[in-house]
Amino acid sequence: MSDCLDESILSSPRLNILLDLPVHDEYQPIYWPGQSINGRLQVQLDSPAKVFHLRIALYGSVQVHGKEPGSPLNGGLFDYQKNVKLINRGIHIMKRSEKKQGDHISFEGIPDFRQSIMSEEKNESPIPCEEQDQPKKKKGKSEQEKQTERLIKLIADTDRDHDRSHGILTSNNPSQEFIVDKSRTFDLDAATHNVRFSIHIPTSKNLPGTFDHPHYPIAYRLVAIMTCSDLEKNETLCYSIAKLRLEHSLSARSAEFCSHIQSPQTSIFVADSSNVLRNVYGFLVARSPSLLNSSSEIFCPQLQGYLELPTQAFARSEQIQLKLVLINTSCNFAISAITIKAELVQKILMTCGFGEVTEHKVIMQRNIMFGNPQESIALGGPHMCFDLSALLQVPDDCISSILSESTRDVFSLEYDIATTLEIEGWINKKKDTAKKDMSQMVYHAHEENLIDTPPKNTQNKIHKTYSMELSLPIVIGN
Repeated sequence: MSDCLDESILSSPRLNILLDLPVHDEYQPIYWPGQSINGRLQVQLDSPAKVFHLRIALYGSVQVHGKEPGSPLNGGLFDYQKNVKLINRGIHIMKRSEKKQGDHISFEGIPDFRQSIMSEEKNESPIPCEEQDQPKKKKGKSEQEKQTERLIKLIADTDRDHDRSHGILTSNNPSQEFIVDKSRTFDLDAATHNVRFSIHIPTSKNLPGTFDHPHYPIAYRLVAIMTCSDLEKNETLCYSIAKLRLEHSLSARSAEFCSHIQSPQTSIFVADSSNVLRNVYGFLVARSPSLLNSSSEIFCPQLQGYLELPTQAFARSEQIQLKLVLINTSCNFAISAITIKAELVQKILMTCGFGEVTEHKVIMQRNIMFGNPQESIALGGPHMCFDLSALLQVPDDCISSILSESTRDVFSLEYDIATTLEIEGWINKKKDTAKKDMSQMVYHAHEENLIDTPPKNTQNKIHKTYSMELSLPIVIGN
């Protein structure tokens, strides 16, 4: 098949998709999975025509490409180029078979096709009709259905840059694109005809929402096609496209995300002793905690930290109830200040290629300080909990997480809470004994704890600074 899109042909016939929701130049109508897309398919004819095939479908796809569609995305371990169909279903509009009554086309006012004479294929939410065909058992797609889906994909992919468009698809013999059932063809007069349609958006397909990205676009369009001939039997295959937006359906209140989560514990050895052998042992234990024997009389001074959240998922504008727990098992190291850099990190992973991270960006950052590194006043308690909830919030314009299974394992969009700790303090030359009182001291972050940038270290002979990195994956939904 040799096809090309030609929008310069504005002569009859012409298709146009008119949605019930308002459409503006800079606004695309928004739908949710489970809703129906309602509207009119307008057929404009300057002369009488015989219609062989008339269809409108919802087409969605996920793509990965470089600077231009059709070029690979490179720069990582592999080159990536994907174009995967997410949905391609709709309504085939045709005349009832001869055995049914009401097999004629009738109009009301501005000619409207009555839904009673239309039948549907591959639509999950049928339009109410006066007569319904008996449901058929699901069977494999016919060659005509496969060819029609390929044609719809060709139109949607080729004319992807426009929100709305129409034109003629040139072909040597348009009627050969379909296996035509002459009993289902119908004649139309020279006029403007309107066909009501309703296409249900399924929830069972776990469709991802629209994602406007130069390299990883997820897009949805209505595509209408019509094959017809005039009185001189000149055949035409015309099309119309209307772009729409699908909202992300991932719920932040889903039961699978409601459980408490905690990051793995990170340990840092604190060299607070002049005993070389003890310091070496402590360093090894901090690197490999499995070496630590609870019955051992040797005490290993460490800084231990982890993050915890009461739930894994959060909605836009919601406070992130993050707590950072820090345990100081050294009796000789007194902490004077803790600086926390907390970031909400968005990353795209190519799940079609070993999960390589191909995009990484920080969409929210906070620098928070507790205590004062210039003062010799220790933060109280060896077991400290820093509640950062009041200062961390999901941005209003944050994109929902995109699960790999919803993109047919092409890519996933994920989020991490990444924190970096700078722990400052000084060494007290005391006897090396374990701290007995490990009751937790809770610190709540407020606006006065925010700082523009982390302070520069001002170490002297007795001051020490330790760094620790902690991260925890989260899900952002609706």
